Amino acid sequence: MVCAGGAGLVANGSELSGQRVAGSDRDRSSEHRFSHIVAKGETLEEIAARYGVTIKQLKRWNPKQTKDALHLSIGAKLKVYSRVPVRSKRRSFYVVKEGDNLRRIARKLKVDIDTLRGINRIKGDLIHPGDKIAYLVPGPEKASESVGRAFGGKLVNGEKLPKGPGYTYGRRSNVYGTNETITLLIECFGKIIQKYPKGPIIVVGNLSQKKGGGFGPHASHQSGRDVDIGYFHKESFQPVVSLVKTTAKNIDARKTWFLIQTFLDTRKVKYMFMNHELQKVLYEHLKKRRFKQSYIDRIFQYPRKSGGGGIIQHSDGHDDHIHIRFVCPKGDKRCED
Repeated sequence: MVCAGGAGLVANGSELSGQRVAGSDRDRSSEHRFSHIVAKGETLEEIAARYGVTIKQLKRWNPKQTKDALHLSIGAKLKVYSRVPVRSKRRSFYVVKEGDNLRRIARKLKVDIDTLRGINRIKGDLIHPGDKIAYLVPGPEKASESVGRAFGGKLVNGEKLPKGPGYTYGRRSNVYGTNETITLLIECFGKIIQKYPKGPIIVVGNLSQKKGGGFGPHASHQSGRDVDIGYFHKESFQPVVSLVKTTAKNIDARKTWFLIQTFLDTRKVKYMFMNHELQKVLYEHLKKRRFKQSYIDRIFQYPRKSGGGGIIQHSDGHDDHIHIRFVCPKGDKRCED
């Protein structure tokens, strides 16, 4: 569930009572690994309960961070190994603008200012325009489930992509996905915003309906694992705040590739779909940057026009967005890739 580079995950603890306690450090095959960021007021007892582990295990995994178990440092990262698929908060980023102050940012993001200070190691209120402030996005209330295939399935307890800085889906209503899909989007958007704090804005198209199922004009998007994301465009064509036709003339190949690579690095992508002509632009961009040919061939279907391998495949109608499909979430036994 973690975007490349890692992220802080915090559980919703009320759901975990009675769950199995994690086993020995040597038996990790059935466990989830989390990096828990300590929030204001949290205790080891509360954290252990959330993940279904013991205080003793938390101390063993995190000897330095738990040296003073009664006074945990806000923002400290704790390693946790749990058999419980914890419903997590996600880490994203806010870029400080002229006129911002820490209290105003905390109110805007609806987060506790002390937790904001702790996560970012900020003393006092001193921040500067351009600073990248990490913050935690609330997690889901109920665990989701992807059922069936992307083009013939449904979504149980679909979670809506929250509004956030640096990306937009306008007035779209069909922006529901699995918990894992929403986590991947928030965390990867955060990484992209870190890389390009001055934009361009990330334009998000449709995901799924709240309960999944078919909705036109999409053949897929039925089980909470699909999302449409706009290409990045060159500065001279900005601002772009909706899905617009993209060509070799207006695409920003470097920034679009970074967007794609950020999602590929999660190792949770099953396929991406885009037009053959735009694959060519990105294919040649990677060739110029001297990427290994074996890697390029594994990523792109291009120059093959049909069939063959490649995570990125051609599909008509994908000249204004990249269609990303994620693999089945771990534990969704009725999901079909």
